[in-house]
Amino acid sequence: MFKKQMIIIVLFMCTSIFADDGVPIFCDYEATDNCPEGKYCVFYDYPDKAQCLDSYIGTLPVVLFPFKSEQPTYCWKSIDPDKHSSHAWFNTKFAADLYTNPEQLNQVYAGLSGKVVAISGCSEQQPMCNSGLGNQIKIFGENGIMVFYAHLSDIYVKQGEQVRAGDLIGQEGRTGNVGGMWGQEHDFNHVHMSVHFDWRLFDDKYHLQSYPGMQSIPFIFKSNKIDDSEATLVDVRELKCKKFDENAPGY
Repeated sequence: MFKKQMIIIVLFMCTSIFADDGVPIFCDYEATDNCPEGKYCVFYDYPDKAQCLDSYIGTLPVVLFPFKSEQPTYCWKSIDPDKHSSHAWFNTKFAADLYTNPEQLNQVYAGLSGKVVAISGCSEQQPMCNSGLGNQIKIFGENGIMVFYAHLSDIYVKQGEQVRAGDLIGQEGRTGNVGGMWGQEHDFNHVHMSVHFDWRLFDDKYHLQSYPGMQSIPFIFKSNKIDDSEATLVDVRELKCKKFDENAPGY
């Protein structure tokens, strides 16, 4: 299913966090502008010092928004440099947690075309199930791009299935450790969505683990509304997020 290039993995990981002389570049996550140009600060081993990571330099992938809905969508992402953020990590830095209505489950649609890895078996009473990420789907697309969905209540696709962008793949939920993201009083059904690079550097065994693993990269959301003839494009880094404000603008 996947190419096996394990030697390249070591080279990729090392060159991403080390200076030219092989010394890791440490940074203060809660400070600003403390990494050299072309790098950004992320955690590898909390609560140790964070390290500077090479910025993704490829063309930003365009992925469909996971919901087909005319309702406002609320979200949470790592906007401020808060070291306690669950999105302060190498593999979560540009993730977004999305929901429309805490009282209603919304269906989730594939952001791009590709092959599926589906990891399930979690209920809402198992906060650390599948590394705390609950029921999850990985879609492996072209050019090493992978889209990751977590905390799903239900999965509609099978292992190894080929899906197309816009196909129905699952349903948002609260499996895994969702309380740490929103706070227990706001333990909402939602979907964690992130985009990662480069899945081609890892083997099948690696991708079957319940964790995205690879570097989280910025991406472009393309609107997926039912009657939207002119698609809206939004860089996830510029997506205005409001967690619980009912007057928040929807995407």
